Amino acid sequence: MAPILNAGASGERAPMRKAFLGTLLYLPIALVGLAFTWT
Repeated sequence: MAPILNAGASGERAPMRKAFLGTLLYLPIALVGLAFTWT
């Protein structure tokens, strides 16, 4: 947790924003895959 706290303190927001966008793009794909496996 130390590196995450240090990154937040230094103000590096680009990697966090990139990860956030990545999760936003991956969530619908994961949900569709889950629906296909359940049907």
